Amino acid sequence: MPVIQLLITYYLLFIIMNANELLERYACGEHNFTGQNLTSFNLDNADLIGIILSGANLNNAHLTFTFLNRAQLNKSNLEGA
Repeated sequence: MPVIQLLITYYLLFIIMNANELLERYACGEHNFTGQNLTSFNLDNADLIGIILSGANLNNAHLTFTFLNRAQLNKSNLEGA
């Protein structure tokens, strides 16, 4: 992968987003949201099977009936979620 593409990919991973943007990016095939700040996101009833949220901050996120089968949540902050 050329260096410029790698830098763009790295940059896009750490752009602040809202819940709708996360769901759109997930629907388009992106699954790696490592280290993202998802504080107070409303992800109720979302189908996030296989998502990678390692190290993500999900503090006070709404996850009622969210499908997280095979999700990677290593070192994620789930306080209040």
